[in-house]
Amino acid sequence: MNPFLRTPYQLLTTYSLWLLAACALAYVLWVMGFANAGGAVAYALPTMLALGVICASAYYVSNSFPIAQRSLVRTLLLLSSSSVAAASLWLLLCNSIEGVIHFIDDARLHIALPRYGYITLAVIAIFFYAMSLLIYDALLALNTIHGIERREAAKELWARDAELKALRAQINPHFLFNSLNSISALTTIDAKKAREMTIQLAQFFRESLSLSEMPLISLRKELDICTHFVAIETLRYGDRLKLRYSLDENLLEVKVPPLCLQPLIENAIKHGVSQLMDTSIIHIEIQQQSQRIYIIISNPLAPMNSRIGTPEGTSTGLKNLQARLGLLYGDQALCQWREHEQIFYVELVLPIRLAAEEPQ
Repeated sequence: MNPFLRTPYQLLTTYSLWLLAACALAYVLWVMGFANAGGAVAYALPTMLALGVICASAYYVSNSFPIAQRSLVRTLLLLSSSSVAAASLWLLLCNSIEGVIHFIDDARLHIALPRYGYITLAVIAIFFYAMSLLIYDALLALNTIHGIERREAAKELWARDAELKALRAQINPHFLFNSLNSISALTTIDAKKAREMTIQLAQFFRESLSLSEMPLISLRKELDICTHFVAIETLRYGDRLKLRYSLDENLLEVKVPPLCLQPLIENAIKHGVSQLMDTSIIHIEIQQQSQRIYIIISNPLAPMNSRIGTPEGTSTGLKNLQARLGLLYGDQALCQWREHEQIFYVELVLPIRLAAEEPQ
């Protein structure tokens, strides 16, 4: 079936144009004196609709001989031979319809075409069929281009999904590695706390891993994960570690990528709290501006000359998060960080999503 004449709308639009062509032919026949009004309509209407059907078959010719596989000579031969064949068939139909009108022998239906009239009709048929071939060539070429674009888009989405899964796979072992380091450190200091931390770590993974496979979770759930994580780390650092929030509670149902804040808290503890003897406050500020949510996480740093060597894996969490946001949101999201007056700042800018929709 011709895919360009598949829907009622396509059929109605196409044959409405052929109906207009039939009206034009009837008018010419009547003005030229070749037929009276009734004969012109009785002749032009079925012949032009039949030409429309014949021209629709040009799709199968174009589809059987793709334009990419044709040379110039082959294209000209295809146009000329198929157009002449279509015109010959149409002229036979025209002659038959004229014969039917004569057979009816009704004075209201009169038509008498001269010989040159059939030559003119042949030229019209050749022109319309050749134009149909060219139009179908163009439509098929556009379909091919769109098909390539759809396949490329599908490949890009597949690659983006695969890369996102790979980044998630990197994040979970990275967090587990650092958590196990904390437990290892506690075993030599306080075995009871090490056991308690192990239990809480198992509970944390049970909750967080079930959410990490979701494309988006509520900000409330993400903050719960952060609070739980800080509770684990507090077993190691005690009163040296504090976490404070500053946010509008109306934003708690905004959707964010899972485990987007926890790596930032982890970095703040590893590079800030662990190197300070005084109480360190990790501050999370969340606010809305227009249709975006701004998240700023800040933590104090030790003076440069008193910092202990940079732990292995510096900025891994930040870079992974930056890559994740780029894959999920493109240029609609931002992840940047800076240090100012011994305070380390990380800023996230995300488009606000209130429904559990996939990022586009």
